[in-house]
This record gives sequence, structure tokens and C-alpha cells, in this order.
Amino acid sequence: MLANNFKKSLLAANIGLALTAGVSGVAVADSGTQVKEDVEVIEVRGIRRSLEASLNTKRFATSVVDSVSAEDIGKFPDKNVAETLQRIPGVSISRQFGEGSEVSIRGASKNLTLTTLNGQSVASTGWYTLDPISRSFNYSMLPSELISGVDVFKGSQADLVEGGVGGSVNVKTRKPLDLEANAIFASVEGQYSGGSEEWDPQVSGLYSWKDEDERIGFLIAAAKQDRTMNRKGVEAAWQWAAGEGSFYQEREREAINFTAQYRPTDSLELGASYLSLELGANNVNTAFWYFPNGDKTTATGPSGATQGGFGGHEPLTWLYPTQADGTAAEAYLDVRPRSATMKSDTYDFNLKYEGDSYTITAQVGTTDAEGGTNFESNYTGVVTGDLARGSYDATGKIFQFGTPNTGITNGDLLQVLNQTGQSVIQPNTDKEDYFQADIKFDVDYGAITAIKTGVRFTDHKVTQTRQTGIAKENVSTDATSIVGQLTNGSIEVGFDDSLVPFFDHDSAQAHARSLLSGFEVDKGGEVELEEENFSAYVMADFSGEGFRGNLGVRYISTDAKAGYYGVGLDSAGAFQFTDWTYSEHDYNDVLPSANIVFDISEDVIVRSSIARVITRARYQEMFMSLGGFNTATDGQAGNESLDQGSIALEPFSATQFDVSYEWYFSPSSMFSLGYFHKNIDTFFRIDTKREQQIGLSAADLEADPANIPGGCEGNTDCWTVNSFKNGAGGTLQGIEAQIFHDFDNGFGTTANYTFSDSDIDEENFSDRRGYFSNSSKHQVNVSAYYENDIYQARLSYNWRSEYMLREPGFYGNREQDAYGTLDFSAQYSVTEYMDLTFNVTNILEEDLVTVGNDNPSLEGSNGYRHAGFPLFAYAGERRMVFGARFSF
Repeated sequence: MLANNFKKSLLAANIGLALTAGVSGVAVADSGTQVKEDVEVIEVRGIRRSLEASLNTKRFATSVVDSVSAEDIGKFPDKNVAETLQRIPGVSISRQFGEGSEVSIRGASKNLTLTTLNGQSVASTGWYTLDPISRSFNYSMLPSELISGVDVFKGSQADLVEGGVGGSVNVKTRKPLDLEANAIFASVEGQYSGGSEEWDPQVSGLYSWKDEDERIGFLIAAAKQDRTMNRKGVEAAWQWAAGEGSFYQEREREAINFTAQYRPTDSLELGASYLSLELGANNVNTAFWYFPNGDKTTATGPSGATQGGFGGHEPLTWLYPTQADGTAAEAYLDVRPRSATMKSDTYDFNLKYEGDSYTITAQVGTTDAEGGTNFESNYTGVVTGDLARGSYDATGKIFQFGTPNTGITNGDLLQVLNQTGQSVIQPNTDKEDYFQADIKFDVDYGAITAIKTGVRFTDHKVTQTRQTGIAKENVSTDATSIVGQLTNGSIEVGFDDSLVPFFDHDSAQAHARSLLSGFEVDKGGEVELEEENFSAYVMADFSGEGFRGNLGVRYISTDAKAGYYGVGLDSAGAFQFTDWTYSEHDYNDVLPSANIVFDISEDVIVRSSIARVITRARYQEMFMSLGGFNTATDGQAGNESLDQGSIALEPFSATQFDVSYEWYFSPSSMFSLGYFHKNIDTFFRIDTKREQQIGLSAADLEADPANIPGGCEGNTDCWTVNSFKNGAGGTLQGIEAQIFHDFDNGFGTTANYTFSDSDIDEENFSDRRGYFSNSSKHQVNVSAYYENDIYQARLSYNWRSEYMLREPGFYGNREQDAYGTLDFSAQYSVTEYMDLTFNVTNILEEDLVTVGNDNPSLEGSNGYRHAGFPLFAYAGERRMVFGARFSF
């Protein structure tokens, strides 16, 4: 009886959606094992229908999955795909410059989330020097107008691509044979950014065609979006300065998607698609630094403060004094113009053949990206006197400045220099070739209804190159006399909108290039990494009286090879890079999984899942390039160090378990409560070994043998070697609760809460805090909506508690303060073919605030990053989008 109830519920849900949503070519499922394929082709219109389609996917899936469906072509719930996903229980996002860019699931780090597009990877690179190449996908690259829906898999099953310990996200684009013939969509919008106070245009369009027999179809979609941003805030840098800053960027984003389908027979379907994503990200980073006092080397302050700046481990209030000899205090203007781009191209070919009792699918393609920093330069200027004197307060979460800076002008800069040694270009590439083939057999072996098996192969290659500028001989880098030619008015910095000279990007870059004779490769930053991944799986679908699910196992094998320059000594005994060399490593693993759903009644189900999952190490952790050797010649004996990644890292692995209760009390309403647990087997951690011999004598130790560390017993080949290794794991567990309720009168609401708690070996992190990066203990989402045939409106609030951010380089490890955003969207249908739209993000202009959070046991060892010290804070930006959409 319960099995019949399940089939009846499935049939009713699909028919209901088809009749009320204006479906074209919907196939109604005849068994639970075909739900996924059938639900994906449903085209829905309106908030309520979008929620019904999402609930339909979740209800009849055998795995732990949540989904988001576009209401109609071009009508994804938010302008940014990541900002839509944050409304799913357990999903949180990282914001890069005020816009959602990366996704975390159930308290796991963003690096533990696998994102695919139509089931496969999309190549991407960072666009600036501090942004490492990552396995994570940058959602800010992908316009929401191209998306039909997104599935978030929180559990795992054998036929899912491995790589998501936190979970997996599959973004889906549209197909022409699923749409009406001659479907046309276009939008024209304007976006206002509160930080820059600028309006920017956004346009998109789509045309889809198919013949009367629905045998041939093609679709072309394109989007172009400009955005001018000015992220203003305050920062504490190193241990000796704090300042007000601005990150000004003129962002240009373009996307093109072409898809063709050919169905020569009822059994065979062929498809091809091309996706181009391009980002222009030129920017100017401006910072105005103040120092504890003018000489930048000593400081006076309350008891406990250390010499050298903000080293004290207690709340501090500092004054800018004149120095003891009466010399005026000094402030420092630091400007970094950057030219940055990123372009990604993906070609995909797919096949589907349906036999009498089997289905074959295959995909082959390539995805290729190149980008990074095309050129970065650096200008500095000095300001003295009253403009550099005042006070600042570090007792709260945000630095407070009390300075007389009512506007720094070009004339206030006593000296402007181009720092040619800071000129750099850093191009990156990321490419993957892939092949996947699957076959599903419909069988009748008792409870087993289908057996599915398949293989997948990928060849992935990543390169990173760093080149530094070579200054021309006998050419002055003093730009004081021409600063007027390099600047274009003033720009606001900090929370108080202080004014400093604004360096024009193009003029400054042209001048900086004129000072260089060329570039030389920084062999310590030249890296290459290649991975060949093979996987094979077998999975059985089963169902019976009151239950359904799947059981399977996936085998993975990885061969990794890293290329880099070695090191050695020249004939004079001096350090030098040697020949290009390779290091290799391989590993394999077996990943079992099981999912089962119990149909307690027609409207109530209990779902459970268990699986072993893995995530491969980040590329930056596997890069074998050798860095840090400059410490051997910096004049400070005893600090010699070597930094190197490790190709031998085993994957991050875990065993996870889920159980949930779900009650579907109407077609567009449900309540669920779930528990999840991840037992972490292996982790990644920094491996620091002191007093090591690497075969190279350090020049500073040769000059000052008295400071040779004791463990080296007088040997000048004495180094601290920093690398990565696999560390001990821990646990991550939590609960999820959610409710969807439609009141059948146009009004509705959704709400969810996620609690996650982690216990990880604190030795895995340099801050000695034993919890995941990007993991908030509490997360809340609440939305209310109203719609009728003409009007549609939604008000949403998303809040998450504090969480750790961990990044290499300048920003390092710190704690992000609790953060919440209130968003609003509305639509007015002028005619059947035209809608007016309005969206507001971050209505309350919530600020992004980060503070130090080192374990107290580290006091004195990491300077200004002690718990509670105000590090970086950026003014919240409200974004508004007005527009018109046309569909025919």
C-alpha cells in the first residue's frame, strides 16, 4: 500500500505541476528511480510554483538533496546564484567585495564544496595576486540569467562525482528541446552600488528554437553586466600601522552560452554546448596608513604594549605624537593599480540512448581558463605634519580614527615614488579534459529495480607564473612632479569618507610600464600541477513496500605530478634556482554509499544516508615551488626558512551520516528536521620542521655564526622548513530545521535554521582554533512572499554567527563577525510579455567586520592577531537593480 501511495504521490505532483505551470513536453515519472530526470524538465512560473518544483525534487529524490528552480527564463530568485543558495538550509556563502562568490555546506570549509556545471567541472583562475587558484568555483562569474536550476547534494551516492566532503552543487543551464519553439527573453537593467554611488547597465537575452517534431533545437543566451564598486573600510596591517582604504573596481562581466540538441530517433539524443565566461576586473587599491608615531619603529602605550606597534595584548588607544626631537609625525599613501582579467571556455558534447530496458549516457568535453593579474604596480607618497597627526582607538571591533584629514590633496604629498620592485604580472591557467560514460539497466531482481554503472576520466592541469619588473637604468622613479598627470580628483576612503588623491588606473599603469625595461621570471613562483583522475562505480536502485533507495560503491584513482625549479649553489657558493624538476604521487580509495527513504505515510517520509567522501587538497597546498629563500640574505641571521607545498598529500576524507524527518502537508508546504554527522579521518595542516639541513648554506649565518640555532651545532646549513602534511581529523555535526508554508491566498513563508558544531584538532591551524574555516555555529533564513497574477514580492533575511576566515598572505587568519542581510525583490507584470523588476540587496547596509582570534596560548607570537583585535572592516554596500524583462 505504501509503495502505491508513493507512486500516486509522485504522479500527482508531476501532473499538478504540469497543469498549473504551463509545461512544454513534460514526461511523467512511472517509477521512483526516474524522478530526477523527470523533475528537471519542469518549467515553472511564479514563486509558489518555483517552491513546488524544489519540494518535488527533494521529496522524491533518494539522496539528501535541496534544489532551487528558476520561476521562468531569466527569473532566478537572486541576481547572484550564490546568494540564492544561502537560503537553503545548511548553505552559507563567502562574499568577495560584497558579492557572493563561494559556497560552504553544513559548516564545512568552502574548499570542501564541489561545484559542477551540468555535472562537470568549470575551469577558473583568480584575477588578482592574492587570490590563489582554487578547486572552488567563483559564483560571481556566472550570471543568473543563464541558469535553469541548482541542486545541492548534502549526502552522497556512487554516481555523483567525488570531491565534496561538505557537499556538492550542480548548476544546470537550459536546453532548447525543453523550451517552447521560438522562445525569446530579454532584460535591460540598471544597478546602483552604494559604495561607488554609480549606476551601471546590465543586459541579457535568450533565443531558443526547435522544429515542429521536436527533433532539432538550438539555444543562444548572452549576458553583459558592468559594476562599479568602491569597497571602503579600515585595516590594521602588520604590527605597525592602521589605515583607511578603498578598493575601487570597474568590473565587466560577459557570458555566452550556445546549446544544440538533435534527436534523430525517439531513442537517441545528441547535444553540444559552448559556455564562455569573461571577467574584466581592473582595479585601484588605495590605502592611507597611519603609524603609532612618526619613526614607525617605536611606540608608547598602555602597560603590556610591545615595541614596534600594535603588539600589546589588551585594548589599546594610541595617539599620533610628534617624535621626541620635535619631528612631525608621518603618514603614508599606498596605491596599487592592477590590470586583471579572467576568461573561461567550456565545450561539452553529450549523448543519451534509451533502449528497451537500459539507458546509456556519455559526456566528453574540455574546460579551459586563463587569467590573473596582467600587471600590478605600486606608488607611495608621504604626508607629514598635522595631516598625519591625531588619534585612533583600537578598543572596539572597528578602528576609530580621530584625525584632521578633511582632504589630502596632491600638494600634501611630499614625495611620490613608483616602487618598481613591486611591479609584477602573474598569469594563471587552469584546464581540464573530461570523459564520462554511464549505463543504467532496468531490472526486476526482487527489490532491486535498476543497476547503474559508469566510468569517468579527467586530465587536469594548472599553471601559475610570477614575473617581476626590471627597472630601467638611470631612470628616476620619483613621480612627485607629475602626480597631477597620474591622478584624477579624489576618492573616499574609510568609514568617515576621508578624501585622498585618486590615481587613474590607465595613466598610472602606463607610467609604471615606462619605467621598466622588461620582466624576469620569479622561479620561486613558477609552478605546474597535473592530475589524472579515474573513477568507476556501480550502484543499485531498490524499492519495496514502504521504502526505496540506492546502494553503491565508487572507486577513485589519482596520479599527480608537480613541476617546479629546484635549488642549488653556483660556482661561487651562492644560492640559485636549478633545472625544472618534477615530483609525483598517486593514491586510490574506495567510497561506499547507501541511501534509504521510508515512506511512513503518503505525506511523511524518513530519509537516511551514509557514505565515505573525499576532497582533494587545494592546488596551493600541492604546489612544489620553493619560496622564502630571501630570508637567507635579509641581514637577520637565524630566521632562515623555506616554504614548499606537498604533492604527497592524501585527500581530506570523512565518513558521514544523515537522518531526517519530512512532512509534506500540501503541494507547496513542508516541514523537516534533520541531523547530520561527519567523522573526519584526515585533515591538512602546516608542517613546520626547525633546524633542518637542505644542502644549502645560508649567507646570513655565514656572516653571523653566533646566531646559528643551537640544534644545528655550528652548521650554516640550518633552516626552518614549512610545508603541508595530513593531520588528525575530528567531528562535524549539527541539525537542520525548515518549513515551507503557502497560505493559498497569495501569501507564503519559508524559514530554516542550521546548527553546526565542529571539534577539530587545533594543531591543524596556525591560529590554534579547533573549528572549521567558514563554519558558523548558527544560521537563520526567513522569507515572506506575496504574489498574484500581476504583482510579486519577496522579503528575505539571512543571518549567520561568527566564523573563521583563513587565507594565505596579507589577510591571514581572522574571525568574521556575525553578519546578516535583508533583501527585497518585486515584480510588476505590465503585460503578458513585459515585467518591471526591482531588487535590493543588503538593505540595512550591514558592515563586514573581522577581528583577530588567535588562541591565547599564542600570545606574543603573532602580534596584532590576538583575540578581539580589530583587523579589517568594510562598510556595507546596498545594491539596487531596476529593470524590465521581456518574454515571448
